Amino acid sequence: MSILKCKMCGGDLRVSDESKIVECEYCGTRQTVPDGNDEKKTNLFNRANRLRMENEFDKAAGVYESIVSEYPEESEGYWGLVLCAYGIEYVDDAKTGRKIPTCHRTVTTSVMDDDNFAQACENADIIAREVYRNEAKEIDRLQQKIISIVASEESYDVFICYKETDDMTKSRTEDSMIAQDIYTELVKEGYKVFFSHVTLREKAGTEYEPYIYAALRASKVMLAIGTKYDYYDAVWVKNEWSRYISMMSEDKEKHLIPCFKDLDAYDIPKEFKNLQALNIADMTFLSNLKSRIAYYIKKPVKNIIGNIPGADVEISNLFKRAENFLRDENFEKANEYFEKILDRSPEEASAYWGKLLCQEKCIDNADIQSDRMLEEIMVGIIEEYDVMSLDNKFLEQSLVDRWGSNYQNALRFASDDEKATFISYFSSFLSKMNETLIEVQKRTEEMLKEEASRKREEERIAEEKRKAEIRRKKREQELQLEMEQRAAQVRFIGHMINIALVAVFGVLLFFNDTVIEQMIGLSDSSFGGYMITRIIFLIFSLFAGIASLKGGGIFWPTVFVIAYPLIFDFIVIVKDESWSEDPLGTFFVFIFWMAFSLVTASVSSLIFGAISGTRKKK
Repeated sequence: MSILKCKMCGGDLRVSDESKIVECEYCGTRQTVPDGNDEKKTNLFNRANRLRMENEFDKAAGVYESIVSEYPEESEGYWGLVLCAYGIEYVDDAKTGRKIPTCHRTVTTSVMDDDNFAQACENADIIAREVYRNEAKEIDRLQQKIISIVASEESYDVFICYKETDDMTKSRTEDSMIAQDIYTELVKEGYKVFFSHVTLREKAGTEYEPYIYAALRASKVMLAIGTKYDYYDAVWVKNEWSRYISMMSEDKEKHLIPCFKDLDAYDIPKEFKNLQALNIADMTFLSNLKSRIAYYIKKPVKNIIGNIPGADVEISNLFKRAENFLRDENFEKANEYFEKILDRSPEEASAYWGKLLCQEKCIDNADIQSDRMLEEIMVGIIEEYDVMSLDNKFLEQSLVDRWGSNYQNALRFASDDEKATFISYFSSFLSKMNETLIEVQKRTEEMLKEEASRKREEERIAEEKRKAEIRRKKREQELQLEMEQRAAQVRFIGHMINIALVAVFGVLLFFNDTVIEQMIGLSDSSFGGYMITRIIFLIFSLFAGIASLKGGGIFWPTVFVIAYPLIFDFIVIVKDESWSEDPLGTFFVFIFWMAFSLVTASVSSLIFGAISGTRKKK
């Protein structure tokens, strides 16, 4: 029999059949327990509570969901869902030593308004309901405290999600080292970065949640660092990136960038499959990462043209004239004025930048990053090259080549601040190009898959038709063979029957003198009597012919039509003793009836031939 475990400490509980409230003898906590003595239900609750105590809140919630689905009136199942939703872990109170709740998830909705809490209270008895309400009040108090901290916490641009310590070696992970390098670089760029190794250094473990939640909510970009599948799947790491993905569904300005090293596609969480990941091992990783972040987090930059510290009045006026021509989209005149500026100050970086604006027919700095420019450049690239073979490096070189010497000279003669601004524009636009390329590649890949699927379906249908045609022809051949075999059988049976009839009739004629005498008498006294006898043979011949025609051909009908009368003539003449008295006369009689038989056979052959021809046409 399974033993119910304490949902606070995991110790064995002594539960009576009727009790809904028990006290754990190990941690001293008074708590609610499930109804009844159902072993399956007990095992489900023990599994769910164990997962929750390990902070696997999503997995635990799945088990609680199965409990309330199978036992819809079990209040403890609904209460378990409440504990998972608010990330409740029971920890030891330093003062009293008793178990108290702490929150690992921040939810802006009060627990008192939670649907699962309402279901738990509705299905509980009066004593259990009181326990639920007291615990809910404590959870709500903790949530309000967290929310107040969140409201006062400083904002962040980037949240770095990573595994800090390896569970086996208890030392810092490679992920933590990589995260720190990225943190240092981004801070240099002026970004506000949440990096728990630094940001939470002065905070106690049980106080992390408010600061983590505040950073998750404020950050526009999350970097999910991973060098092992187990690190991505670690409880607190997954807690952070899964919550951020949920926030992304509500806030389209949030972006998650998976950053991996030494992993293949199978080791990256399936939740990242639609996200553009960056390989940390790439030489261009850091520059690509900065470009992506710069694109997602738009920072205001100063106007480059016409804002040159220390410039003399003449050059400043020329810049103003050039800027006016740009606004009027008179790019030819604007370019002339930038040339005049360079005649007076050959190393004026902003003048080269202005020439770049004229070259691209852009009225200002924002226009050079516009969707119009993006479409113009990307359409040309996509039409000219195989889109599936392109990558970020190709796009970067393409943009450098397009912007050409004006961009290169602007960087060459720019101050540090100007150079940072120029690079920022370049990187931001390159990120947009890269995102467009990825989207086009995805659509192209889907189209290629659909085309391949369509071709496979067409080939399958064609193959089925081919096989069906083969089966049809084979069946026709089998039917034809079967018909021929049946026709042969019919012919054979018909021949055997007719041969038997001739044989029987011939024996009777040969050995029965009375019959012969009567026939001879008929022939002597009446030509018609002899003819009646012959007609009987002809009828046999017709039956034989019809039976033979079932298999086709007129050979056997002709043989039978000739054979029957000849056999009759031969038997009569042999039995008629007068042939010895008048051999010549008997011979002429025989010849006469043989000629008659041949004529009859010819007519019959013509008739059977006509019937056979008609049958073949049908």
